Order: sequence, then structure tokens, then C-alpha cells
Amino acid sequence: LDADAKFLLDTYDIYVVPVANPDGYEYSHTSSRLWRKNRSIPRNGCRGIDLNRNFDAFWGILAEVAVLVLSAGVSNNCNSDVYCGPSVFSEAEAQGIRNKVAEINAGGQRLHAYLAVHSYSQLVLTPYSYDYVKPDNFAEVESAAAEMTKALKLPFNTDYIWGHGPTTLYPVAGASDDWGMLGGGARYTYTYELRPKEANFEISPDNIIPNGYEFWLSVVALGCNMNGISATCNF
Repeated sequence: LDADAKFLLDTYDIYVVPVANPDGYEYSHTSSRLWRKNRSIPRNGCRGIDLNRNFDAFWGILAEVAVLVLSAGVSNNCNSDVYCGPSVFSEAEAQGIRNKVAEINAGGQRLHAYLAVHSYSQLVLTPYSYDYVKPDNFAEVESAAAEMTKALKLPFNTDYIWGHGPTTLYPVAGASDDWGMLGGGARYTYTYELRPKEANFEISPDNIIPNGYEFWLSVVALGCNMNGISATCNF
């Protein structure tokens, strides 16, 4: 292992969910290329729920406010791509993440960081997402975000912007990043919006490896800059 990988693996346990929405991902390759939601059974003639609106992070009331007042990337209309579902944690995929985090915390470990990896726009978004408020430890969260963004730029000069989620992108109620901090107990949570920067969810395959390498370096940067660790990282 190189020094960065050894440092991370010696210091942290890392849990990876390669695809949080496997059924929706498969459907996007077979039937509807830009399908976003899961493939949950039809409700009122609709199918699918946006899993990143289904978490217990100001889901109900804030979701209603978002729909009626703020237009905050959430909808209670089942036809919408950002439909939040009939109830909080109604979906098996969101429940699975919740249950795994509970298992980690119950086993004597502590969830240090929760990373949600999306596309697109080349952003690193800091909490909270549900409204224009920040956690008490926002200074350390944002300091690490700045270092993560520098790391994303290092190998290929890719420009990422870090910033508070609602200001940099838009407010979102019921998102997994907020739940990671509010419900999962993580001290650091971030949402990545990976390549490309332009308005296009479809990215050419030759971006896959560079995208992954940039992301890896940013994870190393986070590991070197959270929980009061002063590490020498070699990327």
C-alpha cells in the first residue's frame, strides 16, 4: 500500500456503498437513461422515490415547507423526480443505510464522517442542506472541505468549489448528508457533486479513472484533517 492508503486503513474503518440505488441504476441502463428514483412499487399510479429525500432529516414539515414555499428540491407529488415518499424511511435502500450506521455505532465505533457521492457540477457541499443554517462545528467542517477541494484539483487541475449546500446549490429536506450528522452522529458530512461541471449527467467513460483518483485524494485529505489529527499526507 502507498503511504496515504496505509494511513487511512490504519486510522479508520471505511464502509462503502457502491450503489445506493441498484434497481434505479439498472433501470437507467435498460429503459430510461436519466432515471433518478428507485423502482419502488407504484403509488397513485407513480413508480419510484428519490432516496436522497427519504431520510429522517427534517423530512415531513420541512418537506412541506419546501414544496409550498421554498421550492427546495423536494416534492410530495409522486410524479416528481424529487418525490420524497409517503413517509420518512419508507424505502428499503434508505433503511439499509440507516441500519448499517446504527450497527456501526452500536458496535463500539463512532461514525466520524459520512460522504454522499453524486453528480454533477464539481462541488463539495457542507451541511446542513435542509435550510440556511450550519452545524455548531461548521468551522472545522469547512476547513476540511477547503483541503478536500485542493486535493481534488491536484492531479488534473480540475476546479471544484466547496460551500454551504443551500447557498452553493439549493436547499434539500430529507437528504442523507444531513441525516448522517443529525441521525448518524457523524462529525463531518459532505455531498460531492462529481464531474462534469457542465449541465450533463452523462459523462464519457474516459473520465471514470481520473474522477475516481481525484475523489480518492480528497478522501485522504479529509482523513488527514478531521478529529484533530495532524498527519503528513503524501499526495
